[in-house]
Amino acid sequence: PLQQYIPTKNREVKHKTSFDLLATLSGAMHSDNVNKTNRHISLGYSFLSRFVNNDLFSPAEYKENLGKLNLSSLYGNGPDHNPELYQKHNRLKLRLSNVNYPMPVGLKFLDYDLPRDEDGKASPINNGNFYNLIQTQLHVTLIKFHNELVDKYIRSHACLSQSALFDLVKSEVIRHYQWMIVHDFLKTICDPTIVEAVFDTTQKSISGYDSNQDSLSNELRFAALEIIQTLNATTFDYNNFLPQVDFEFTCKTLYQEMTGNRIIDWTKFFEFKTTCQETKLNYCNTISTNFYSDAKNEEITLWEETKRLKLLSLFEIGQQLDFSSGQDLARRFGIDILSPEELLAGNADAQNEILLQNNGYLLKETPLWYYLIRESQSQNEGKHLGKLGSYIAANAFVQILQKDKDSIVNHPSWQPNVGKEIGQFYITDLIEFAQMKSINGVNCEDADMYSIENLDYVFKYQDLCFEVK
Repeated sequence: PLQQYIPTKNREVKHKTSFDLLATLSGAMHSDNVNKTNRHISLGYSFLSRFVNNDLFSPAEYKENLGKLNLSSLYGNGPDHNPELYQKHNRLKLRLSNVNYPMPVGLKFLDYDLPRDEDGKASPINNGNFYNLIQTQLHVTLIKFHNELVDKYIRSHACLSQSALFDLVKSEVIRHYQWMIVHDFLKTICDPTIVEAVFDTTQKSISGYDSNQDSLSNELRFAALEIIQTLNATTFDYNNFLPQVDFEFTCKTLYQEMTGNRIIDWTKFFEFKTTCQETKLNYCNTISTNFYSDAKNEEITLWEETKRLKLLSLFEIGQQLDFSSGQDLARRFGIDILSPEELLAGNADAQNEILLQNNGYLLKETPLWYYLIRESQSQNEGKHLGKLGSYIAANAFVQILQKDKDSIVNHPSWQPNVGKEIGQFYITDLIEFAQMKSINGVNCEDADMYSIENLDYVFKYQDLCFEVK
């Protein structure tokens, strides 16, 4: 049972791996050959993983939402308690701010920025998504999705009171979001057959679960979900106006108001079925123990340094929480355990030297986080999480959703109703319904009018003026 993942006070710990050894291992997880493109996972899923992480860990003032996938950063505590998040003259709808110059010619709408106060600071809910430009644009997309659903349900549920209509729309937004996390996000980053099996046998997978052990699902989620957050490519195309930006470009957005040329082009981050052929899709890197680049110190980018620090913190947290080893968890799930040869194959020599220290102790009691990476490399060349990683992630989300009485797990007859396919809903459906598919509303049907060959995008501020041809 999953609760065994949390060690009891009486569980014998034969060895306490020294943090010095783990720190040495993290320092050796680098290679010149780190940037292998993973065409199984488009780059948007890495940032979606971060968004989900921040949704699960709500700010302290919203502690009743901790460990729930319910978009508390979007809704706060509702229109009465957080009126600053809602439109002044239509409290059914969430508020957005207008973007500023420089502005691409032909921009159809202005409201592509987070709700901000008079000082330009983003929404008072202190959410980690507001520190990253791509995650803020996910937040904006969900706000627009909510507002579009308001328009849809006003027409079909005219008899409802304003309060009842708001509750209905909020519930529908959250359930569509949860469905997308399970049936799109999880099935992309995990083995989809395992996700299906876990959610088809929901009651079995949570049998014996102690609801008082709130840390269980969060710690299980932490072990697998954090891996996906580290797969960002070093540089990527943000939109047609801002090609080949780096991770540092996406940071520092809490006090930085949006400009028109920073509206995201989602067709570069997720694969749409109807996308102009000219669109270049950004992909994640493969899951690999060659975690960061071999760049010399003077060449280390903010993203490389961020990955190094994240790696060290993951090992440290795993040790502090006394995570079970990868081998221990594999036994409990009845999954074949990786052999020492599988744990060593493909690593940089410096890593293997450390793994072989102390009579190969780390090959017998491998830190969970490292084990999951090696499992992915061994089983599917790092395209997605392996068997154990997939079981961990799927079970974690089952438990998270099971604890929420309004979730899709506790309402199994509910199905999405705004996707292109009946009974299905993907991140691309959410983006298209929110009318956020591509910057300036440039979709395939507008291709001739907006084609890069026939139209120069010229920005209004002369000192920032540049062209994309």
